[in-house]
Amino acid sequence: MAPSSVSTIVPIPEPPGLPLIGNLTELKSEDSLKDLSRLHDIYGEIYRLRFPGRKTYIFLATHKLVDEICDESRFAKSLKSELSEVRLAVHDGLFTAHNHEENWGIAHRILMPAFGPVAIKGMFDEMYDIATQLALKWARHGPSQPIAASEEFTRLALDTLALCSMHFRFNSFYKETLHPFVQSMADTLTEAGKRYSRPSWVRIFNRAAKRKLFDDIALMRKTAENVINTRRANPSGYLGKDLLTAMVDGVDPKMVKKMTDQTTPQAAQKEVDEIMGRHPITVEKIFKLKYIPAVLRETLRQCSPIPGIKVEPLEDTLLAGKYPVKKGDSIFAFFSKSHLDPVVFGEDKNEFKPERMMDDNFNRLQKEFRNCWKPFGNGMRACIGRPFAWQEMLLAIAILLQNFNFYMDDPGYTLRLSETLTIKPKDFNIRASLRHGIDTCKALANQLAADASVHGFYASVVDSLDTTKENLPTGYPVIIFTSSYEGQPPDNARQFVAWLESLTGKEADKVPYAVFGVRNREWAHTFHRVPKLIDAALRQHGAERVADTGLADVSDRDVFNCFEIWEYEILWPALEKKYPASMTGDLTEQKGLSVQITVPRPSTLRQNVQEAIVTAAQDLTPLGAPRKRHIEIKLQAGTSYCTGDSLAMLPMNPPDTVRRVFRRFKISWDAALTVEGDKGISLPADRPTSAWDVLRGYVELTQPATKRNILALVDCSLDPNTRKQLEELGGDKFHEEINKTRVSVLDLLEQYPSIELQFSSFLSMLPPMCTRQYSISSSPLNDPDHVRLTYSLLDDPSFSGLGQYVGVASNYLANLEPDDLHVAVRPSHVAFHLPSAPESTPIICIAAGSGIAPFRGFIQVRSAQIAAGRALTPALLFYGCRGRGEDVYRDEFNKWEATEAVSVKRAYSRETPDETIGCKYVQVRLVKEKESVFRLWDQGAKLFVCGSRKLGSAVEEACLELIKELKDINDEGAKRFMETIRNDRYTMDVFD
Repeated sequence: MAPSSVSTIVPIPEPPGLPLIGNLTELKSEDSLKDLSRLHDIYGEIYRLRFPGRKTYIFLATHKLVDEICDESRFAKSLKSELSEVRLAVHDGLFTAHNHEENWGIAHRILMPAFGPVAIKGMFDEMYDIATQLALKWARHGPSQPIAASEEFTRLALDTLALCSMHFRFNSFYKETLHPFVQSMADTLTEAGKRYSRPSWVRIFNRAAKRKLFDDIALMRKTAENVINTRRANPSGYLGKDLLTAMVDGVDPKMVKKMTDQTTPQAAQKEVDEIMGRHPITVEKIFKLKYIPAVLRETLRQCSPIPGIKVEPLEDTLLAGKYPVKKGDSIFAFFSKSHLDPVVFGEDKNEFKPERMMDDNFNRLQKEFRNCWKPFGNGMRACIGRPFAWQEMLLAIAILLQNFNFYMDDPGYTLRLSETLTIKPKDFNIRASLRHGIDTCKALANQLAADASVHGFYASVVDSLDTTKENLPTGYPVIIFTSSYEGQPPDNARQFVAWLESLTGKEADKVPYAVFGVRNREWAHTFHRVPKLIDAALRQHGAERVADTGLADVSDRDVFNCFEIWEYEILWPALEKKYPASMTGDLTEQKGLSVQITVPRPSTLRQNVQEAIVTAAQDLTPLGAPRKRHIEIKLQAGTSYCTGDSLAMLPMNPPDTVRRVFRRFKISWDAALTVEGDKGISLPADRPTSAWDVLRGYVELTQPATKRNILALVDCSLDPNTRKQLEELGGDKFHEEINKTRVSVLDLLEQYPSIELQFSSFLSMLPPMCTRQYSISSSPLNDPDHVRLTYSLLDDPSFSGLGQYVGVASNYLANLEPDDLHVAVRPSHVAFHLPSAPESTPIICIAAGSGIAPFRGFIQVRSAQIAAGRALTPALLFYGCRGRGEDVYRDEFNKWEATEAVSVKRAYSRETPDETIGCKYVQVRLVKEKESVFRLWDQGAKLFVCGSRKLGSAVEEACLELIKELKDINDEGAKRFMETIRNDRYTMDVFD
């Protein structure tokens, strides 16, 4: 151990344990990585856990400590983990051997040349073979088939490794189920983890598990023997590059799985298009990629395939010069945290930013922060197959991006991890659609169809041009969207083009048409060949072109803008000229939507949010005071959040508001609606749906009316006085009497009963129901499976004087029952989070009313950290409300103040007790306490504001005055300084 004075030694913190089981209860959930991360947030960069059987682990979270234990002269790989149990299957293999075992050295020396750059490049053809099998399978499935991403990439890894190393084909992409080897391997790894965590005496009672483990091992070994025998029987042609040649007489074959889980940004697809085009991918081309390697590095940083590495000191020593560790201690370098170290990767460490991993910056990071990126392990015991995996990943991603567009099967999916020795996403499905231009053309056609009703047309989209051969209509215009591939039509237009080319007379006579073509200029000699061919053939055979042909180049990445210019400057003017009768309708009329009222009642539809359960709710304020409430919500398993995040919830309109609609339109309480309309409408279409469900859950009934809404109401009113008043409201009086006072279409219909508006027109005026966001008022350190919300209940006289204004979301929350809620966690701005170094960065928080929500979570975190023995810098909270009776969470904050987790400075607008020192508003109290504020600011404090927009403005004005005094500058100087700290050291979360 290096010389050190006793005063420099700091005991490694650890949570209190229980007899016999130690700290086992700290691993509360199925997601052990989340539990370990939570403990790091509490205890800091290092902590110790104790488990049954005298098993003790030390966990490290910062780059500085991880860098230190990567020193192989002081620390060696430790097998005091699940790996010791995996040895039952693979013995002294590369990743399970002890450092002193001879076979590891032999295998390592033999295999290193086989994994060299030249050898890996020589495997490209086999890799390409398997990757194209994957692409062909996905192409056969089509865009409607969900794809189990993790399972498919497991097939890719298994088949690629088997073919490249052993010239053996599993043919996984031609079978519905995975090879039994894969399931046996996964089960073996899982059971190895369980066996290691169990006390030895418990294994006596797990005979069935032991029997299955050895059955799985036998199956894997039998598979390996079959592969070896096949390879020995067919040795020719591959001896030079088969890894098996080096392994047959060495250790048992094995496979390490890898997986990346990150949707690829559009820039990655653009890079593939620029470098590969539509040509076959070559080994030379994949190493010209720059952005995709950055995407992979950033993916592996945020979701490393291994959670970390275990090492043990070679002798007693000190970590960071102060934490004592003994020879043989098990130390776990937690990459899931060190890869998010803000010292290395900045305060935006949690954001997915491939740009930070581009070659130049990545090399700088590697040089400046050695060992900051370790997804393949460390040193001599790092993954020997890294070059193999890297080439395989680049190739697979390039092929998939070249040929497909990708979508999440469930847009509301929340990442859940499946853990064995590696990490992969659980139950994650995607959809893949071919990039043959068909999707782009279909999207453009759907856009045109959606716009048609506004221009007096009804449009229907035909998915395949082939269905229109010999059947082009003559009574209305036909707009054709098409692309070409190296001069050939897309798959769904080949028969149509062949039919056009076979025509000899005027078979297309009187067919009004226009063509919009999509293609890539890379094929200069065939650029837009098919759109131009269709246009020329139709004209030659009697059709009438109603608008000049539009052409777009996908390589410019501006297809939709190009289309909009053609649509609005060329197509619609041309159609208006040819079909003036279609254009005479009033554009304020809402068209494209018809409604039939029937009687059955179906269920409602929900998207992009998940079901959640309300577990508790209570009022925070006394009777007679404006109501503020606290609600506790249990999230779905696997959903996580950070302190400071928000919860988006999809509300329903208050029942009384829905009844107002029923009364106004005289709709039966059990009526059902069958909605038919343009694609893209945000209503359950083409099936009967309960009118109550539609009006409660699908549309906004209380949103302010728009000018266009009011003009439509004018057209539906026969009373001259009503028409005049509505015209005034839609004109000069709109802002003051409609928008400012939030008068809705429903309010106007009730105020002016003579308006004869069809229900279908009313429904089409309403915007779709949208989510509302509330700041989460809790910390996952206390309970990672529940969130708490603090909100004000809005039920006040309306600004317009038309009865009560009932807040949609707050009243929905106030009347919730279990299972009624649909929510999604929304991350807050990167700056609206606690400082990553609470020991050196103070915080100043300012809130009023329910704006205290995020700061309750902040102080919960600080309280837990202080209880764990951490010495934090001060936290100052300025809180304003009407009086002591509305001072929510007062008892909690008093307890936190007693532990120095926070110091609260209050302001009461309706009371003046001594503790407020006469301050009615927080901005006034802020100025009164300027000495404390200045002192914390000089120490590097971050300032947070949460509350109404009015509060935000008042606090900013007060801060500008303080800045002028602190910096001795004028108004303009203070404003310039404010802009330099905004969303860095000064962050607001304000709401209306």
